[in-house]
Amino acid sequence: VILGDQGVLAGASEGDLIVDMSTISPLTIQDVAEEASQKGVRVMDAPVSGGDIGAINGTLTIIAGGAKADFDRCQGIFDAMGNSENIFHVGDVGVGQTVKIVNQLLGGISMAAIAEGLTLGVKAGADPEVMRQVISVSSGDSSAFQARVADFVFKDEYAPGFMLDLMKKDIGIGVEMGRAMNVPVPLGAVAYQMYAAASSLGAGALDFSAVTKTIETLSGIKISDA
Repeated sequence: VILGDQGVLAGASEGDLIVDMSTISPLTIQDVAEEASQKGVRVMDAPVSGGDIGAINGTLTIIAGGAKADFDRCQGIFDAMGNSENIFHVGDVGVGQTVKIVNQLLGGISMAAIAEGLTLGVKAGADPEVMRQVISVSSGDSSAFQARVADFVFKDEYAPGFMLDLMKKDIGIGVEMGRAMNVPVPLGAVAYQMYAAASSLGAGALDFSAVTKTIETLSGIKISDA
């Protein structure tokens, strides 16, 4: 979209600022910034978090990487999309993507662990609602647990908020980053396979919490039937 003869950069002029708000590899956006600099074009990465509800309500978290002057230049645009307290300048170009991918790794791994734990508990005879109540006030609680268990997993209804295939993509970026930087990401690698399996089961366009279907299928149960 940015590079190439028909890309955004081809039509940009010296002094222009390109802000990429997608979630991609930090290495990719750094390469883009390097090529753009040859034309005197500035680049920022500003991936977002908060899902479709945050976008609709203008309450997104914005994670911006780039020069502080460029961040200040975009402040009015960012304010229209997110709460001021959730708009962060996190460092140079690429650091925005790095922080976003770390967030995605944590969220994706957490959801996969939730699916695994609940499936085990149900198959062992525990009441899912009792488990939810206990975990909600215990150390196993998390934002993913609060947002996804009762309304998605227990109902076996996974209308997409953040699609599973997008979570799979983001976790994959994290795993590739680890490989490139010689940092082991074993939990991310396992989680990626769980999301890939769920996608192969037809859940790719559903909410990412549908990763639960992987463990349910392998275990021969459905949490919603308990």
